[in-house]
Amino acid sequence: MPAADLPVAHLDLDAFFAAVEERQKPSLRGTPVVVAGLGPRGVITTANYPARAYGVRSAMPTWQGRALAPLAAWLSPRFEAYAEHSRAALAPVLAAFARVEQVAFDEVYVDLTSAYEGDWTGDPRAAVERLRGMVSAAVGLSASVGVARHKLGAKLASEAAKPGGTRVLDAAAEEELLLGLPVTALPGIGPVGAQRLSGGGIRTLPELRAAGLPTVTGLLGSAVGRAMWELAHGRDERPVEAERVRKSVGSERTFAVDLHGLVACREGLDPLFAEAHERLLASGETARTVTVKLRYADFAVQTRSVSLPSPSDDEQVLLEAARRALLASSAGAPGALGVRLLGVAFSGLDSVAQLVLGAEERPRPALTPLAVVEEEGEEAPAPEGAAVTEHSPAGADVVHPEHGRGWLVGAGHGVASVRFETTLSPPARTRSVRLDGTLRHAPPEPVVPGPLP
Repeated sequence: MPAADLPVAHLDLDAFFAAVEERQKPSLRGTPVVVAGLGPRGVITTANYPARAYGVRSAMPTWQGRALAPLAAWLSPRFEAYAEHSRAALAPVLAAFARVEQVAFDEVYVDLTSAYEGDWTGDPRAAVERLRGMVSAAVGLSASVGVARHKLGAKLASEAAKPGGTRVLDAAAEEELLLGLPVTALPGIGPVGAQRLSGGGIRTLPELRAAGLPTVTGLLGSAVGRAMWELAHGRDERPVEAERVRKSVGSERTFAVDLHGLVACREGLDPLFAEAHERLLASGETARTVTVKLRYADFAVQTRSVSLPSPSDDEQVLLEAARRALLASSAGAPGALGVRLLGVAFSGLDSVAQLVLGAEERPRPALTPLAVVEEEGEEAPAPEGAAVTEHSPAGADVVHPEHGRGWLVGAGHGVASVRFETTLSPPARTRSVRLDGTLRHAPPEPVVPGPLP
């Protein structure tokens, strides 16, 4: 089947956050690496494949993952480094096609018919290999690539190709794959949705098909149930969108009297959230990111964002995220100026809903690189140039006037444990450095292009 009939590719950078950590920290290569919030309520963001062998998974509570793999390298996220590697890895893809839809740091859909130059429509297998080769040549990272008739099929193909593989799904192969998948393989069915379907005796896609549309919509609701019914039958009409017409949905308001303190701000936030949520529902979209905007009395503007594991339109899930974003602002700090304007915006919009059908298992919003929202007891990223302290997060970039650049293994009792190594250096052993102000936080190491020697 020619690529004209298989026009959509999905490219996914394998275990991306952990892969960046391994690339810039030679001593960790080939060992279990976990990127996670390290506070008492932290959640795992990414685990590399050696860590997954111990049962560690993304979205798992950090305490649970530590029990499974206590000797893994547990690192706090470095979103700036991930953003730089994402730009470097995906730049050649974005330069080659007019329609590339980037949905995350590590994930893009590509319309193969939109190539600026050359023929990408004659050989689907050659096309996916070329895409994977682009990423490897740019920054040496592993990617999995799938191609199919539509976005659902392409994503399922890339998932089946992990890690570091490619897969082409024509209509027959796609149908064969769908018949062997659980309902959770569909984008939009999370743990609670799966539980609701399981209560109706539906655990697999063949069982969902056999149940009939009335049963599925009865369990999941009319709109979402019908959407999942279509996807379960391999029907997905979502286009690859280089730019969405609607970037965000929201509401904001300037108050006649400044708001002081978190209690007053929360009272002002809730009705704004209700307006924004009503607009989101009217748009027929779901949101991945919730952003709270504050303009203080001196007209300084601050934004804080929280990102969900999957897009949602559920009121309570989104409201919890908005309130957590507000808590991460400076509005409640001692001596904070009053807030003259508040706003709530939903972004990362998607037309396929994340099912959240009950209150007992709503996913806890994960942190987004747009603003690092601290959990209670979480270690916060330190400003560049600040002295390393016992509260500095593990994995942070540091620099020492004598030993040079490295990364923080941990700190305590007046001493920091550091490995002074970079992408192209030999693996380093841990060295102890006194916390006397000479060890400083540093910006991420610049991206080293191409595969490693």
